[in-house]
Amino acid sequence: VYKRQDFDLAVDMLDQARELAEESGATPLASVALGYRAEYHALVGRLEEADRMLEELSDYVEGRGMDYAASLHGLFLASTSIVSDPEASRAVSIELMDAFATVAPDYGPGFGANAVASVATGATGDTQATLRLVTEAKAAYERTNHDDGLPDLLLAPAALAWRNGDLATARRLLSAVRHSPKPTQTFQLTTMYRLLRNEVGPLDPNPLQTAHLDDIYEESIAWMKTL
Repeated sequence: VYKRQDFDLAVDMLDQARELAEESGATPLASVALGYRAEYHALVGRLEEADRMLEELSDYVEGRGMDYAASLHGLFLASTSIVSDPEASRAVSIELMDAFATVAPDYGPGFGANAVASVATGATGDTQATLRLVTEAKAAYERTNHDDGLPDLLLAPAALAWRNGDLATARRLLSAVRHSPKPTQTFQLTTMYRLLRNEVGPLDPNPLQTAHLDDIYEESIAWMKTL
């Protein structure tokens, strides 16, 4: 999982970047800096501050179309609301997937938006849609990154298990994410992991001592198919 290093320094540098961008009239760059500032706050659990910054960012991106700042706004909004409002998180992430598919139909929604949508959908309790989105996210990751998408793909079934009250399954999956040799790939997925971890409580001992990461992924797929 992505680990915070120096929060204060990161925020200070983002503030400087935003100030320089605004002074030079580069509004899109200023909004990107604000978006990352919001996500840094979400990563350390300062959700009220993050929500306030995302609200400010919405004024920047409204009506602008699908540029980088707008995509960040949507992804960050989906990630920070995963526990507090899963339906809203799902709606935002699905809208982003559709927008990406429209802008780049040959490329598709990409792994980031698809993975975030799968976690948000899992948090709503929609088993079949979660299973479909996880499968699509894995294909997107293999297509664009030439990788298996783990440990990120364990977050959606973990969210589904949390929503269903199956905390044992949720803890096992989140523990595998925690101990994965690879980190989660985006700020948004890391935020989702941390918010879900807070909900399920203390994690299990390292499950990767007795199972491979891809085995646990296959377990999660088989588990979803039994629901």
